[in-house]
Amino acid sequence: MTAPVPRDKIPAQRRLEILRAGITDPAGAARRLAEQAPRVVVTLGPDGALELDRGRLVEAHAPPHRVLDTTGAGDLFMAAYAWADLNGADVEERMRWAVLYASMSVGVPTAVAGAATIDVLLEEGARLGLELPAWHQPVKIEEEAR
Repeated sequence: MTAPVPRDKIPAQRRLEILRAGITDPAGAARRLAEQAPRVVVTLGPDGALELDRGRLVEAHAPPHRVLDTTGAGDLFMAAYAWADLNGADVEERMRWAVLYASMSVGVPTAVAGAATIDVLLEEGARLGLELPAWHQPVKIEEEAR
């Protein structure tokens, strides 16, 4: 396994400048942000997300879901995105995994119930035809004794 490629972060001030420029369509905002970083991800709430990766635009649509609580959906999107990316998923698959995990989270009171486990995510991904990232290795996590 090779070391992960460092990701650029765009300073908050630059993001504010883009917002103030009046760009209202997500792809246009991604293109403007891409002037500062080679890879840009824009989440679109119930519509999914898009990624502009070195000039290539990829969209991932959210599967149908009932919205109960959006708490933590963005955090879980990023967690699944990082997991898929670090495990060798291509741009389409990492976006699909990230959108799926975020979508799964809004159907339950995540702040109270917690996030779905990796096993539940993998089962739902398989049901929707997602491929496991190339380097994924199952990890067994044992609960701490109380």
